[in-house]
Amino acid sequence: GRTLWCQMFSEPGAGSDVASLQTKAEIDGDEWIVNGQKVWTSGARDADYGMLIARTDWDQPKHRGISFFWFPMRQAGVEVRPLRQATGDARFNEVFITDARVPASNMLGELNRGWWVLQTALMYERAVMGGPIGRRKGQEDSKESLDPESEASAPAPDLSLVDLAQ
Repeated sequence: GRTLWCQMFSEPGAGSDVASLQTKAEIDGDEWIVNGQKVWTSGARDADYGMLIARTDWDQPKHRGISFFWFPMRQAGVEVRPLRQATGDARFNEVFITDARVPASNMLGELNRGWWVLQTALMYERAVMGGPIGRRKGQEDSKESLDPESEASAPAPDLSLVDLAQ
Protein backbone atom coordinates (compact mmCIF):
# COMPACT_ATOMS: atom_id res chain seq x y z
CA GLY A 1 0.00 0.00 0.00
CA ARG A 2 0.80 3.65 -0.30
CA THR A 3 1.64 5.97 2.57
CA LEU A 4 0.14 9.43 2.18
CA TRP A 5 1.75 12.57 3.61
CA CYS A 6 0.78 16.18 4.20
CA GLN A 7 2.74 19.29 5.16
CA MET A 8 1.94 20.85 8.52
CA PHE A 9 3.79 24.17 8.47
CA SER A 10 1.30 27.09 8.30
CA GLU A 11 -0.58 28.31 11.36
CA PRO A 12 -3.39 30.78 11.95
CA GLY A 13 -2.04 34.17 12.92
CA ALA A 14 1.45 33.46 11.58
CA GLY A 15 0.81 34.60 8.01
CA SER A 16 3.98 34.27 5.97
CA ASP A 17 6.11 34.25 9.15
CA VAL A 18 6.22 30.48 9.59
CA ALA A 19 8.89 30.77 12.31
CA SER A 20 6.38 32.47 14.62
CA LEU A 21 4.56 29.16 15.01
CA GLN A 22 2.77 28.37 18.28
CA THR A 23 2.37 24.59 17.97
CA LYS A 24 4.45 23.07 20.75
CA ALA A 25 6.00 19.68 21.38
CA GLU A 26 7.06 18.68 24.89
CA ILE A 27 9.15 15.60 25.61
CA ASP A 28 7.55 12.84 27.72
CA GLY A 29 9.89 9.87 28.01
CA ASP A 30 10.48 8.50 24.51
CA GLU A 31 7.61 10.49 22.97
CA TRP A 32 6.72 14.11 22.28
CA ILE A 33 3.28 15.45 23.24
CA VAL A 34 2.07 17.91 20.61
CA ASN A 35 -0.52 20.68 20.96
CA GLY A 36 -1.45 23.32 18.41
CA GLN A 37 -3.20 24.08 15.16
CA LYS A 38 -2.18 24.00 11.51
CA VAL A 39 -4.02 25.55 8.58
CA TRP A 40 -4.05 25.34 4.75
CA THR A 41 -3.02 21.70 5.01
CA SER A 42 -3.85 19.99 1.73
CA GLY A 43 -4.34 16.24 1.88
CA ALA A 44 -4.63 16.10 5.68
CA ARG A 45 -7.91 14.13 5.60
CA ASP A 46 -6.26 11.22 3.82
CA ALA A 47 -2.72 11.51 5.18
CA ASP A 48 -1.08 8.77 7.23
CA TYR A 49 1.71 11.12 8.33
CA GLY A 50 2.33 14.84 8.40
CA MET A 51 5.63 16.66 8.06
CA LEU A 52 5.21 18.73 11.22
CA ILE A 53 7.22 21.60 12.62
CA ALA A 54 6.69 22.44 16.28
CA ARG A 55 8.32 24.67 18.87
CA THR A 56 10.47 22.54 21.18
CA ASP A 57 12.35 25.31 23.02
CA TRP A 58 10.66 28.64 23.79
CA ASP A 59 13.90 30.13 25.14
CA GLN A 60 15.65 29.97 21.77
CA PRO A 61 15.50 32.74 19.13
CA LYS A 62 12.57 32.44 16.71
CA HIS A 63 14.26 30.34 13.98
CA ARG A 64 15.84 28.04 16.54
CA GLY A 65 13.88 25.99 19.01
CA ILE A 66 11.82 24.44 16.19
CA SER A 67 11.97 20.70 15.50
CA PHE A 68 10.74 18.68 12.51
CA PHE A 69 8.77 15.46 12.98
CA TRP A 70 7.20 12.66 10.93
CA PHE A 71 3.85 12.99 12.71
CA PRO A 72 1.31 10.11 12.78
CA MET A 73 -2.03 11.60 11.65
CA ARG A 74 -4.34 8.69 12.50
CA GLN A 75 -4.44 8.95 16.28
CA ALA A 76 -6.52 10.36 19.13
CA GLY A 77 -6.00 14.08 19.53
CA VAL A 78 -5.82 14.86 15.79
CA GLU A 79 -8.92 16.47 14.30
CA VAL A 80 -8.99 17.44 10.62
CA ARG A 81 -11.63 19.93 9.47
CA PRO A 82 -12.11 20.87 5.80
CA LEU A 83 -11.85 24.54 4.80
CA ARG A 84 -14.62 25.17 2.28
CA GLN A 85 -13.84 27.69 -0.41
CA ALA A 86 -16.40 29.87 -2.23
CA THR A 87 -16.50 27.21 -4.97
CA GLY A 88 -17.53 24.56 -2.44
CA ASP A 89 -14.20 22.83 -2.90
CA ALA A 90 -12.40 21.70 0.26
CA ARG A 91 -8.85 20.77 -0.73
CA PHE A 92 -7.38 22.55 2.27
CA ASN A 93 -7.88 21.68 5.91
CA GLU A 94 -7.36 22.90 9.44
CA VAL A 95 -5.71 20.41 11.76
CA PHE A 96 -6.28 20.66 15.51
CA ILE A 97 -3.76 18.77 17.64
CA THR A 98 -4.53 18.10 21.31
CA ASP A 99 -2.14 15.97 23.37
CA ALA A 100 -1.23 13.86 20.33
CA ARG A 101 1.96 11.84 20.53
CA VAL A 102 4.88 11.36 18.23
CA PRO A 103 7.74 8.92 18.94
CA ALA A 104 11.05 10.65 19.67
CA SER A 105 12.53 8.50 16.89
CA ASN A 106 10.26 10.36 14.41
CA MET A 107 12.27 13.57 14.78
CA LEU A 108 14.07 14.38 11.55
CA GLY A 109 17.38 16.15 12.07
CA GLU A 110 18.61 17.59 15.34
CA LEU A 111 16.55 18.89 18.25
CA ASN A 112 15.77 22.60 17.78
CA ARG A 113 17.23 22.59 14.23
CA GLY A 114 13.96 21.90 12.40
CA TRP A 115 14.06 25.26 10.60
CA TRP A 116 16.98 24.01 8.52
CA VAL A 117 15.25 20.69 7.80
CA LEU A 118 12.17 22.67 6.71
CA GLN A 119 14.24 24.81 4.34
CA THR A 120 15.68 21.67 2.74
CA ALA A 121 12.19 20.18 2.34
CA LEU A 122 10.91 23.36 0.71
CA MET A 123 13.90 23.59 -1.65
CA TYR A 124 13.27 19.99 -2.69
CA GLU A 125 9.59 20.71 -3.28
CA ARG A 126 10.40 23.78 -5.38
CA ALA A 127 12.90 21.84 -7.46
CA VAL A 128 10.46 18.99 -8.10
CA MET A 129 7.55 21.30 -8.95
CA GLY A 130 9.66 23.86 -10.80
CA GLY A 131 10.69 21.73 -13.74
CA PRO A 132 14.10 20.90 -15.10
CA ILE A 133 16.06 23.39 -12.97
CA GLY A 134 17.35 20.59 -10.77
CA ARG A 135 19.18 18.70 -13.53
CA ARG A 136 22.61 17.40 -12.59
CA LYS A 137 25.58 19.47 -13.67
CA GLY A 138 26.76 18.42 -17.11
CA GLN A 139 23.51 16.63 -17.99
CA GLU A 140 22.57 17.41 -21.58
CA ASP A 141 19.06 18.34 -22.63
CA SER A 142 17.51 15.64 -24.75
CA LYS A 143 14.19 15.60 -26.57
CA GLU A 144 12.74 13.59 -23.66
CA SER A 145 14.16 15.90 -20.97
CA LEU A 146 12.45 18.90 -22.58
CA ASP A 147 9.08 17.13 -22.82
CA PRO A 148 7.14 17.96 -19.61
CA GLU A 149 5.21 14.67 -19.90
CA SER A 150 8.43 12.62 -19.86
CA GLU A 151 9.94 11.29 -16.63
CA ALA A 152 13.31 12.34 -18.05
CA SER A 153 12.28 15.97 -17.52
CA ALA A 154 12.06 15.49 -13.75
CA PRO A 155 14.79 17.28 -11.83
CA ALA A 156 17.49 15.35 -10.02
CA PRO A 157 16.40 15.65 -6.38
CA ASP A 158 18.55 16.87 -3.54
CA LEU A 159 18.41 13.86 -1.23
CA SER A 160 19.53 15.76 1.88
CA LEU A 161 16.33 14.80 3.72
CA VAL A 162 17.04 11.13 3.10
CA ASP A 163 20.56 11.60 4.46
CA LEU A 164 19.19 13.33 7.57
CA ALA A 165 16.69 10.52 8.20
CA GLN A 166 19.35 7.82 8.19
